[in-house]
Amino acid sequence: MDYLVEVETDVVAFLYREDNLQDLSILDELEHIDDDLDEKGIQFCKCSDRGVERRHGLGAVPAVVHFHHGVPLSFDGGDVDDADAVLAWVTANLEGDDGASREVSASVLDVLVEKHGSLAALFHTNGASDLPEDMGTLEDACDEDAVTLVTLRDEGKTMQLGLGESRALVYFEDRLPSLYSGSLANATAMAKWILKQKKTDALPMMTDGILENVVHDFEYVAAFFPSTCKGSDARCKETAAAAEGNLDEVADSIRELGVAFVACREKVLAVRYLICTYDST
Repeated sequence: MDYLVEVETDVVAFLYREDNLQDLSILDELEHIDDDLDEKGIQFCKCSDRGVERRHGLGAVPAVVHFHHGVPLSFDGGDVDDADAVLAWVTANLEGDDGASREVSASVLDVLVEKHGSLAALFHTNGASDLPEDMGTLEDACDEDAVTLVTLRDEGKTMQLGLGESRALVYFEDRLPSLYSGSLANATAMAKWILKQKKTDALPMMTDGILENVVHDFEYVAAFFPSTCKGSDARCKETAAAAEGNLDEVADSIRELGVAFVACREKVLAVRYLICTYDST
């Protein structure tokens, strides 16, 4: 199953207990839609490996899971032995462009961050209505640039990550998070920002809360604390931008040394580490 999930865009998997008669009965029902899935270009497989659900951050078995670009989506629309309902659900996932088909749990996000080198997570609070109206634009852009995109609604996870807000866009590259500071209503702007993070050496910008987690999770961390400029101080802004640009040029070399190199505009953590001058690392 893991191989199929890695090489195929869409895989529907039935996770079950091999010694459970009810699970085997469900499998018989689901095999009736194998041909329908095949016509849609979707691989159908079964897996009874012990602990497979935990490996993917999922709940209990039996379960029907649709993997899209490696992202697991669990069927929760009724009985898993209702093959027609499962087929309708998979079809809706393929046709949906409102972000609902990419909704994951916090445990699944943890697994994806470890597995995927480029991942964008859009945190929201009120379901699909809280996502950008042109969500399809963001989805298409991420698919085109091989960035895994997920959405989730979990305030506990936003607090754990130190985001400071219940609604946020975070881009993870090799487990290192970067926080988007623009409008969450503009999918085009978000797509451009994600692409910039992936294709340039720009320093990941983060809050004190995120930085504190990074310091805890990574063995070596270099953090750049830019100056805080007053609104009318053009010279200060120019100096800060130049300093940040110079660091962007050497960021890749620093990362090759095994050092997580980031930027943080907030100063609480800097004060805790007795840093008194900015721009500094």
